[in-house]
Amino acid sequence: MLRRVAGVMLRSSGYKVLAVESPEKGLEAARAHPVAIELLISDVILPGMNGRALAEQLLKIRPETKVLFVSGYTENALILDDQLDFAINFLPKPFTVEALGRKVREILDGN
Repeated sequence: MLRRVAGVMLRSSGYKVLAVESPEKGLEAARAHPVAIELLISDVILPGMNGRALAEQLLKIRPETKVLFVSGYTENALILDDQLDFAINFLPKPFTVEALGRKVREILDGN
């Protein structure tokens, strides 16, 4: 449900969105997508693979991609500590459509 709502919101704000239902399908889509992928938005906890592993694998394919993690459990942010080789952006759930829009814009603008 959140994926659908976020996709609608981001599309209505002019973003192109690849919304997929699993980490594996996300990696497949990233490999097949013909242009740059600017931002991965991922939950920390996913079926079959956590968000951190997904981001690490995606960045091997698409090193230009920035990453935003979301989670309903703020302790999941501890999984995303300074051991990562990429900048951590985190948005706790629940969040508003406006908060998601602000965070996405902040990340894409490099702030």
